[in-house]
Amino acid sequence: MKNILSSTKISRAAIRLCVPLCCLLTPPSYAIPPVAFDMDRAREICDSIPLDNIEGIWIYPADNVSVMVSRKEHVSGISFDEYEIMIIESYDGNLIPGECIGTITASSDAKKFSIELFTERKGLDLLKPKKCTASLSNDCDVLTINYNQSKYKLRLNLNPSVLLPNLWKSVIRIGTTTSGKESDYTPAGMIKIYPSYDGNGSTRRKPRYL
Repeated sequence: MKNILSSTKISRAAIRLCVPLCCLLTPPSYAIPPVAFDMDRAREICDSIPLDNIEGIWIYPADNVSVMVSRKEHVSGISFDEYEIMIIESYDGNLIPGECIGTITASSDAKKFSIELFTERKGLDLLKPKKCTASLSNDCDVLTINYNQSKYKLRLNLNPSVLLPNLWKSVIRIGTTTSGKESDYTPAGMIKIYPSYDGNGSTRRKPRYL
């Protein structure tokens, strides 16, 4: 009987030690970033958390690709907020819903960002990230991408493995414009489609008529 009682006490003590240890090893649920694999799920996420100006659902019109921009978990030592660009919908076979195709980093100017996008795929790996600058419109519904490198560094091998090929064609064309006139090119970037400025899916650049 004494042996049984001793074993019971040891078992209880072991359980008391294991429970807090398991809690430490298991990450809290709020530390797991939400993932959107389709438009409905992306809208649910947007509706469930506070969003800043850059967060939400955007579309790259040139390639008809929808993405969700959401804040990454803050890392100690990093001054500015970082955001992930997650694929929601795409007609491009090289892009898969749920994939992160790049990041956006804030700056001291609330309307200026740096953006890094992968440009190619090899198997399951996304490769060759390119860094650009990005400007948010006054209405916070358009993010214009600019590539400020010399024309000799702008050349991309636009083969079938290139991600967002039409966007990059526009960005390269803008980067090599010599006259500097806005009328010489069409801005490249993405347009916010949710949350919309009027709550019914409209953007200021593409109004919804009743």
